[in-house]
Amino acid sequence: MSGIVDAARLRHQPGRRWRNEFRRVVGTGLSVRARLYLVLLGITFAGAIYLSFPEHFPRSVFVPCVLVAGLFLPPAPLLISFGYMACFLTVSVLVDSEDRNQAIVSLFVVGFGMAVMYLLSSSRAALGLSGFTGDRMLADLRSRQASLAQLPAMPDGWGAECHIAGAHGEFFSGDFLLCSSGPQAHDLELVLVDVSGKGSRAGTRSLMLSSALSGLLGQVASDRFLEAANSYLVREQWREGFATAVHVRIDLRTGHFAIGSAGHPPAIHYSSATGRWEAVLSRPGPVLGVMEAMTFPQTIRELAPGDALLLYTDGVIESRTNQLADGIDWMLGNGAQAMEPTDDAFSAFNETVDEQLTKMIWSHPGSDSYYQNSKRRPYMSWPFRLVDYWHRTRGPVPQDFSLTTR
Repeated sequence: MSGIVDAARLRHQPGRRWRNEFRRVVGTGLSVRARLYLVLLGITFAGAIYLSFPEHFPRSVFVPCVLVAGLFLPPAPLLISFGYMACFLTVSVLVDSEDRNQAIVSLFVVGFGMAVMYLLSSSRAALGLSGFTGDRMLADLRSRQASLAQLPAMPDGWGAECHIAGAHGEFFSGDFLLCSSGPQAHDLELVLVDVSGKGSRAGTRSLMLSSALSGLLGQVASDRFLEAANSYLVREQWREGFATAVHVRIDLRTGHFAIGSAGHPPAIHYSSATGRWEAVLSRPGPVLGVMEAMTFPQTIRELAPGDALLLYTDGVIESRTNQLADGIDWMLGNGAQAMEPTDDAFSAFNETVDEQLTKMIWSHPGSDSYYQNSKRRPYMSWPFRLVDYWHRTRGPVPQDFSLTTR
């Protein structure tokens, strides 16, 4: 009954009805028929301008119509608008008898633009999208994923900071953080995940996995979270579909925390009593998504007043994980904020590489390879054996690095 009364009131309030219609258009967009009419009106306007003043306006006046039509029309209405535009272009070729060759070239250029926009429209139509709807959807998904990483308000005496930055400034990456209150109000659960792959492939995987794991976090027992996440990834059977993760549950009343790792670099615990940083897990569990029914050991520690716990991600980077973990442990243990190779170590490494390259086939005068630059100088970052790489990355050499302290 209330719906009928509201409809009757709207008939006597035309201003309100127009406002509601405007909100509907802004919120959901114009219908396909309305968009087609607007595009045809624009083509008519552009064609009238060109045919009336051909000496002042080139055929490029149709280009904005091609772009707008390709972005906002599905394939079938797009063909109608392009056919209507082709009529104007054909008339322009017949009228412009003085420069027929230039007119034909312009016709082919505009036709190429039509073909490109038709392919773009077909691609969007396969997903049921038009215009910038897909971009808005991706932005909404990214903002929702970021909201899952928001740290809750911490009680007195506690503090937390979070920073996530994709490589090369990309917004979609394979790393994500999830935060949730545990089964008890005084529990805080965090999971930091690094999905295999790079670029957009890792980004789409991380979006899917973050949605799945957000439903598990805080709902299953903390000692079973990584097992449940592993089972999910195994069922998905992604190609190269593995991920590394570190999961921690903190009791905000006592400071006790339980931490488990799945192929992830170890968490770092700072002890205010000793003033040193040390790795919490020396041997993490297996990566997620490789084998079913795997176990993930947990370590129980306590955060005393003034202590800190650092979670970070770098994924599975072959044998460099050992050097990375040991390097971070050595850097933090010395109270430093950053480390970088010394100039002598940098020069010595490059001299060793250059010397080794003189013994390779790419240095032969008759060699022609993509391992040579424009001056035929061979270049490679590692011209040695894999076993040499394995030995060289067992851990950092302290004298080869300089530390930046606080």
